[in-house]
Amino acid sequence: MERTTFDSQRPDLVLADSRRDNLYEPVADDGGERGRNWTGRTMQRSLYTTAVLNPNKAVAVGAATGLALFGSLRRLKHSLGDARNVSPPPPSPRP
Repeated sequence: MERTTFDSQRPDLVLADSRRDNLYEPVADDGGERGRNWTGRTMQRSLYTTAVLNPNKAVAVGAATGLALFGSLRRLKHSLGDARNVSPPPPSPRP
């Protein structure tokens, strides 16, 4: 891998030494966020990025969701328990 990997990543083009870079100051056209030739789909929002940038809100939303699920499951278990404890109707008298 060491014999081929690094050499295969080098471009065949000889880059001019006068090419501007953005080490000390921004360049006029750096290709943008996705590059000049990007034609694919780009998401404008991400749940993961929002959670990482707002960890306190993410914890609050997670806790609220967990409590809501817990309450729903408890209510469901309680209603199923009531349904199981219902005694069968008495037999009808025979004529």
